[in-house]
Amino acid sequence: MATSPEAAVPHYVGAAFAAQFSTSFVAGILSLSILSGDVGEVLSAAGTDATRLRLVVLLELLTSIAIVALTSLLYVALRDSIRWVATVACACWLAEATVLAVSTLGLYTLLDVGGTRSGSGSAVTPSDAAVGQFALGLHEHAGDIAMLLYAAYVPFELVVGIWLLVKGSPYRPEVPRQTVAATSTGIKRFVFLA
Repeated sequence: MATSPEAAVPHYVGAAFAAQFSTSFVAGILSLSILSGDVGEVLSAAGTDATRLRLVVLLELLTSIAIVALTSLLYVALRDSIRWVATVACACWLAEATVLAVSTLGLYTLLDVGGTRSGSGSAVTPSDAAVGQFALGLHEHAGDIAMLLYAAYVPFELVVGIWLLVKGSPYRPEVPRQTVAATSTGIKRFVFLA
């Protein structure tokens, strides 16, 4: 049985939901120990555990990419049935992906400032503290803004993502009706009516 490319879209949406949830969750867990404390502790952690912070940056960027893929696929899946919902969801998720991508700029700055420090015991200079405070604030405030977009639908993303990945869409296209048509030779053939 041949399937159209759009029939697989719900499965792709489910995969994007699951990928977005997973990368976001793991990035949040990994960043807890690095981004907690005052600016001196954060800069020390960024300098000594730069690999983990780079992984957090990578996961947050992958989360943004997954959100863009999810938004695009969901728009394709819903545009014919509920276009206004698809448009509003697309706008909200694209705004969330943009805010999350901007929040990684603060983490890049923390990596840079933390990497220039010689060790965890050295004192933080006032200029490093100011830059670190700004970078940490940028990351935290962008995260707070993104939280407004996804606080209500985090459980929705996980459940719907797994559902679409496993079961597919509950929407099924209409099956064409069959009629029997007589030909000039007297042989019956089936004609599909849409």
